[in-house]
Amino acid sequence: MRFTAGLVLSLILVSGAAAAPVAVDFDSEFGAYHLLGEIVSGECEGMVPGLGIKSAVYTDGESYLYLYQLQNNAGSGVKRVTFAPFSDVSLDTLVGYLQTHDLADFQEDGLAPVLAETGDHERVSPFAGFSFRSYGQGSALLPNEHSAVLFVKSDRRPTMIDANVLFNDGNATGEVYGAVPEPMTILFLASGALMLRRRSN
Repeated sequence: MRFTAGLVLSLILVSGAAAAPVAVDFDSEFGAYHLLGEIVSGECEGMVPGLGIKSAVYTDGESYLYLYQLQNNAGSGVKRVTFAPFSDVSLDTLVGYLQTHDLADFQEDGLAPVLAETGDHERVSPFAGFSFRSYGQGSALLPNEHSAVLFVKSDRRPTMIDANVLFNDGNATGEVYGAVPEPMTILFLASGALMLRRRSN
């Protein structure tokens, strides 16, 4: 899949709730979930090329589990990744990483994030994010390393959103699975865009 460069403001201009990510075993926590659709895998594009990112959606028929894994083939360390716009994130959103799993399409182990964050900003879309190095803690995801499998649990069905990656010396953007707004929200956003277009004309 070909990725296109996108907005990376959510890497900098964000405000939200940050906490230690939850570490879980996939079988014990999400044993009833099964893969929905296909695995999406590709390389991010931007100032620092070479980062591979993989995403998938699992479901138990009621809620959705969004999985992500980074493979750093770039020449710089990864400090942070955010997924946006991620609909309906809140303080209660379950975010973390898989401590153990037997998923064939994802590598085991990997560098775990030190912070998980959900929130929004008045000028940036709602997001879910993970930091590998923050406030003097942790270590960047170095070249030739892969991350742990990161996850975000949501009741919203999947669509394609942006993964915004912040390196030590640049950024890149790719396309991954994420939660879509509920139908009424989509209608509201569409009507708002139409009004703005009419005003501009």
